[in-house]
Amino acid sequence: MDHPCRFDQSSIFNDVSEQKTGWHAGFFGQINFAVFRLRSELQYSQTQTSINRENFTVKTIDLPLTLGYKIIPPLSVFAGPVFQYQMLEDSFENFRLQDFENSFGTGIHLGIRAYFKKIGLDFRYERPFN
Repeated sequence: MDHPCRFDQSSIFNDVSEQKTGWHAGFFGQINFAVFRLRSELQYSQTQTSINRENFTVKTIDLPLTLGYKIIPPLSVFAGPVFQYQMLEDSFENFRLQDFENSFGTGIHLGIRAYFKKIGLDFRYERPFN
């Protein structure tokens, strides 16, 4: 899943950044209407990144809000804003948190979701506004 970020790491460090591994956890609440769904999620993500052969961890808290439209059972499409708070570990020697005044970002996401009984599967595309 592509997460919206407040900044583009490659333009700041003028070097190739390498995305490594990470994990995501979260929960959601959903209100169903006749053909619409209103859904709110809260997600915590942690990914390892390497820039100039130095490793550091990026931690984010995401709050996507989605409005979904049921196309045909079991498929629906959705879109909405994403709000993100980004926390960066200071283990990267040349990186200073004070270089960025604000760790909050906003974006938009859209996608398609399928429900199979009690299991839901979605594919989404997220893009930052800035």
